[in-house]
Amino acid sequence: MPVTKTKKGSAAPNKKRLHPPTPAEALERLMTAAAIDLIDLAVLTGVSTSTVQRHAAEDKLPVPTARIGQRWIVPSAPVRKLLQIGEAA
Repeated sequence: MPVTKTKKGSAAPNKKRLHPPTPAEALERLMTAAAIDLIDLAVLTGVSTSTVQRHAAEDKLPVPTARIGQRWIVPSAPVRKLLQIGEAA
């Protein structure tokens, strides 16, 4: 299992989350990361994770997705545009 260094210098394995992210955590990733995962997308849209996963597999999401191995990623910019986040009024 890959290991990453945290800011405090301790090693933390890259593994599945034990709990879904809070909306604030998902929004933070949306605003700072180039891509998010389907769990973050589900939290941000208020749709169940299983529905988002099913729609991704059926290519029915209104944003582009990519599957890398067993992981789905979603570019952040189209999600921000869809949710009208970070746009000037």
